Amino acid sequence: MRRPFQRFAAYSALTAKRYFRLFPFILIVTVLLIAVLSVALFGLMSDSKEDELNDTVTIAVAGDVDDAYLQIAINAVEKLDLTKYSMKFPLMSEEEAREAFRNSRISGYIIFPEGFMKSARAGEVGQIYYVTSDGNPSLASRFTAEMIKTISSLVLAAQKATYGFEGFALDRGMTYDELIPIAEKAVVKYVGNIVNRGLLYRVEDTGFDGYGTEDDSIVAGIVTVFLTLWGIACCTVATKKDVRLHRSMRAKGVGAAAQIAAEYAAYLFFFITTVALIAAIACVCLAVISAAAPGSIPIDVHTVLTWVKALPFPILVVSSMQFFLYEATSGIQNGVLAQFLTGVMIGFLSGCLYPPYFFPETVQKIGAYLPTGAARSVIASVTSGRSPSTQSILTGLAFFAVFSALSVLFRAGRIKGIKEG
Repeated sequence: MRRPFQRFAAYSALTAKRYFRLFPFILIVTVLLIAVLSVALFGLMSDSKEDELNDTVTIAVAGDVDDAYLQIAINAVEKLDLTKYSMKFPLMSEEEAREAFRNSRISGYIIFPEGFMKSARAGEVGQIYYVTSDGNPSLASRFTAEMIKTISSLVLAAQKATYGFEGFALDRGMTYDELIPIAEKAVVKYVGNIVNRGLLYRVEDTGFDGYGTEDDSIVAGIVTVFLTLWGIACCTVATKKDVRLHRSMRAKGVGAAAQIAAEYAAYLFFFITTVALIAAIACVCLAVISAAAPGSIPIDVHTVLTWVKALPFPILVVSSMQFFLYEATSGIQNGVLAQFLTGVMIGFLSGCLYPPYFFPETVQKIGAYLPTGAARSVIASVTSGRSPSTQSILTGLAFFAVFSALSVLFRAGRIKGIKEG
């Protein structure tokens, strides 16, 4: 008679054979899923480019804005800013600025309270107010808010220095006619040095749009959603459960835990094989395209291999969840519905469909401890050249253990005669 381990190996191989027998169908579903998510990714990245790479970011300046030095500083910022954003600072009344902001004609506005410049001349610098929106999570919105803060701080500090210089010069006999051109040059040079990004930081181009940072990579999120929803393709095999076979195997020494391990090993092997095959096809296509038209696409074989290297651990995590969902449900319809709803819901909460900073801080923290949150974090880290965080690894391993244990419990319940479903 066969020993339990031999039965375990034979059962695992038989289960894998069932998956590979339906490989053409599963491959078609996988390709369709990739196509749908690719369209979604293209739309997200197109919107991102449209939002983030606007030619102009307009920030209105309202209130006490008649001072000559303030206007010189504003002109200096507009002319000497070397960032990828072209900054404009139109002068408006507070009512005009408020109306323009409501109608989205400007990104925000700064208010200099009445009497601000007069107080500044006396050496008392008041508070500057700025108005922007936290509702739009785009980089442009975040940049605008930080830029307004920077300009406000710059004006507060510069006014003290400017009027101190003015007082020093006038006390020593310099006239206003002599002072103004010198002060203009000083302000322009000062603001130019502050705003010139080349003096402050270096910009590195990854060569592939959509990477984002470790925490908000758009591509990592879409890849995680693909991995999470891939289980739908296996519905015709994974939803079939023969309780009589399971009871027979237990009688021959292959219990619920061994059965789950054998079936999951087959599922995981098939999952990895499918992803590897898709990656191989992608590499061949990219190699042919690159040879025929060098530089025509921003993705190369090395990029694909980098992303493939990031997938084994996320696959381990999400496949254990998919396997459990199939074990906990009965019938193709219920299984597919459970896979889809669960994948979309936790993918949404963990920042796979929108950047994490789109959500309140509490939701961000919850999302980081979901299976998809751990998977996305690992993918984003590895593809950006970083080591995955300990939190992500431990979270993923914890869910793998929990889903595996729950699958065994459900299988044991069925074997003991609990009604299926």
